[in-house]
Amino acid sequence: MVLYVLLLGTNLGIHIFYGYPITVILFSVLFFIFMTYVLLLSIDLITQETVQMKVKVIEIDDRLLKVVKPNGKKRTIRIAKNDLHPYLVNQEIELILTKRTKQILSIQPSK
Repeated sequence: MVLYVLLLGTNLGIHIFYGYPITVILFSVLFFIFMTYVLLLSIDLITQETVQMKVKVIEIDDRLLKVVKPNGKKRTIRIAKNDLHPYLVNQEIELILTKRTKQILSIQPSK
């Protein structure tokens, strides 16, 4: 992600130097979008504001846990193979998520 933003910024600088207006606009918009996303991710990880969500395991694949959120939507969680053994189908687990971008910080058995 960081490498992509650096390459995007470099490409933007080259196109500004050689005066290509269409690509300058395109790369400026892309650069702004990715920098906004990087800023949100950074704020989320620095502030440590979390949200708890109880989900139900519906399927266990090779390295994937497929769960159903309270609103009925499905989500796939990728975890290490050796950490799959404590989870069972139809078991409720609790996800600790970041507040803004909903990144998973930890998975715990539901109480």
